[in-house]
Amino acid sequence: MNLLTDKEIKKIKPTAKAQWVSDGGGLYIYVPSKSDVRGSVRYRWKYRYVDKETGKQVWYKGEIGFYPGTSLAEARKKRDELRSQVNPNKILEESERQNIRATIKTFGAVVELWYEEWKNTVVESTSDKEYQRIAAHIRTHENYNKLICDVTTEDIAKHLHALPTPTAHKIKSIYNKVFRYAEAMGYAKNSGGHPIPNPTPKETLIIHKKYKEKKYPGITDIEKLSELIRSINGYEYKLVRCALYFLMHCAVRGNDMRNLTWENIDWENKVITVTKTKNGRPLLIPMSTQVETMLIELKASRNDGFVVTEYVFHKEGDFKRPISNCTTNSALRRLGYDTKTEHTSHGFRTTFSSLCHEMWDKDSPYNYNIIEMQLDHTVGTGVSKIYNESTQIEARRKLMQNWSDFLDEIGYSKKAAA
Repeated sequence: MNLLTDKEIKKIKPTAKAQWVSDGGGLYIYVPSKSDVRGSVRYRWKYRYVDKETGKQVWYKGEIGFYPGTSLAEARKKRDELRSQVNPNKILEESERQNIRATIKTFGAVVELWYEEWKNTVVESTSDKEYQRIAAHIRTHENYNKLICDVTTEDIAKHLHALPTPTAHKIKSIYNKVFRYAEAMGYAKNSGGHPIPNPTPKETLIIHKKYKEKKYPGITDIEKLSELIRSINGYEYKLVRCALYFLMHCAVRGNDMRNLTWENIDWENKVITVTKTKNGRPLLIPMSTQVETMLIELKASRNDGFVVTEYVFHKEGDFKRPISNCTTNSALRRLGYDTKTEHTSHGFRTTFSSLCHEMWDKDSPYNYNIIEMQLDHTVGTGVSKIYNESTQIEARRKLMQNWSDFLDEIGYSKKAAA
């Protein structure tokens, strides 16, 4: 039955066409064509048998080896083993499936692997917060112990909808990062070895629970506010001093300040347009003369390097990246303020709201709606909100100018400083 010898195999040379030279019993040695040869010629052992279910000849999908690394005798031994099997390909496929199943990890196991690598790419405070979220909301959920290939979009959505909205968005981000990691590391496969899609819901989560905005501490005592103003005016770093000044005079959210670019400023009409707001609609901020002067001076300090698309409040030495969301709070702490209990960057909005309502709520030009509109709060009922598209810009202009004048009065007057 055996037809070949080592001497005969060595005499076989590549030709214009690939060759399949039989040794009998279904064993062949494959010799590539001249055009397929790259460097040394590699002779590959192949096995062919008749599938008893279909009656057709099929090639064995497994690897037997290359000649001469796998000798003629070894190839024949492997052929004899395969001939004793009813369907070698089915046995091979089942073996591969078992190997795959043995390597499939639980979602929780992949979470831990991801976290151990990810934590080295961020600052310790960030990794600590993520660890706390994992401990509180991932490890305690049933998805943690499921095989990663068995976690479905429905499973994740059910988990997220049981959480408060802000927390749900954080946990959704963890799901996304873990599944992207699983895909990169080869863990995102099912028992058949086929890749599984990322099941994290792609749509933005609907706000499924009523969420009351956190009240941030802010100074509302006028004497303490005058001390804060003088402290800010004496802060050594100009850009951070200007960022605090802007928050204090304009009462915007921190992200609104951070994302402001020079092209958002309409110098002619003295209006700043914040395009990326929490509510998704543009916010108009009339510039008081004090804010305008500050921005003009800040712009002049840029000299010839001024570019309108760059950030007004930027990272040190990098005009194309906004100032960190921690910078102004860090500055307040350096000035001696406890940002957890006394005053925080967001607390300037508390200061503005409390004092404006106290001083001007009943005064016609600055009634409740005008103040709330300047804070970018939704005003009115569901129907009135649809039809009320007025910006009340002139009334708000008077409000913001009077607010800046008030801050100047208590921050710079001799009486306030006494």
